[in-house]
Amino acid sequence: MRTDEAKFARSARERIRENDAVDVCDILNSRFCRGFCALVAILITFMVAAPATATSVAWWCLPTFDSSDSLKGLVSLTTGVIYQAGDDWAFECMKERCPAESFFCLLDQDCRSFVMALYVGVEGTGGGLCSRDLALDATCGSTCSRTTQAFRRCLEGPAGRQCTFTTDAEPVVVHRNALDEAALTQIEQIAREEMHTPGNHIHRSFGSDAVGNKTTGHIVTWLTPSIHSREGLVRRLRSLARVSATTAQWSVSEFDALTMRCAEMLEYDGGNSTGLGWHWDVGSTITMVTMLQPASDGSGELQLSTNCTVQRVPLRRGDMAVYRSRHRHRVTTTTSPRRVLAVEWWRGERTDTPHRPGWPGSLLQEPLTSWSSDSDGNVEAGGTSTVTNGAEEYEVEL
Repeated sequence: MRTDEAKFARSARERIRENDAVDVCDILNSRFCRGFCALVAILITFMVAAPATATSVAWWCLPTFDSSDSLKGLVSLTTGVIYQAGDDWAFECMKERCPAESFFCLLDQDCRSFVMALYVGVEGTGGGLCSRDLALDATCGSTCSRTTQAFRRCLEGPAGRQCTFTTDAEPVVVHRNALDEAALTQIEQIAREEMHTPGNHIHRSFGSDAVGNKTTGHIVTWLTPSIHSREGLVRRLRSLARVSATTAQWSVSEFDALTMRCAEMLEYDGGNSTGLGWHWDVGSTITMVTMLQPASDGSGELQLSTNCTVQRVPLRRGDMAVYRSRHRHRVTTTTSPRRVLAVEWWRGERTDTPHRPGWPGSLLQEPLTSWSSDSDGNVEAGGTSTVTNGAEEYEVEL
């Protein structure tokens, strides 16, 4: 009986194998299969012959942060960073400027680790590492994959260098006595008016210290929309931003297209305030900081980092520091009260509500053409300002 059952089972298995073989052969010889294989061959040929175009098409087909909530959740799970609109600015920039390198980077573990170290940091320190060399050493060093090396080369090239923190040209332009007492008083009056708006005058913190602890931050009072009614003050701020870009020879294209993203009075109460950790103002083009009340003990200093070289920027009342928003900066520990006006200019729409808005990163990209100073680079008349540019200090007509 058992012999008969074994023969029956063996016969059944043989019939199944024969049927499977027939099915597989039918599938392999079908029009669908031949068409699919031809499509795969065409795609591979396209990828080899024109990788930039092919990967640009692939990026276009894939979901973006603006269209998919799953990507935002993935970022939060893998990095601990809560996604805000516009945080994908650097990602969208690399997709546009280095499509092939960034696409293959997604598929390479070394390259993904390099990107994380560059933008987020390692072991929870936050803020990213202060140079691309350090980020590379912290992830794979001399054993980095070819994909990582190719991505890094594009990042250092003319197109990709605008997709991360800046390391070229002058880091900051400082205007001494940029705003007179009348303008400073006007700013403080706007802040007193706006701080009573619901949702305004709140605590905010971002950036981490060297061991990953979140800094204590500051109290922010948004001056929008009231500041827009002070047309003379806004013109003065725009003029100072323009002359700073000209003086430092920053590549700021289509300057007149920039609008005010936010105007904020930032208050540090002193005491145990640990300031702000290293960060850059993602999505903005130019940031300007005007001192309203310096800390009486000299604490709470603005600092900028260029490839791990830190530049101190001491400011007196009325002085203004202007830098590209992509330049890494921080505020050191503040042990006595300090107040500043911070203004950011960006490629999005002008902000007419009391907050700092975000936009999809794809809409905030800098134009590829370089902007150079010409007759439009002249600033609005109205006195002089002493400018500190690197080690030099001189006066310019405003």
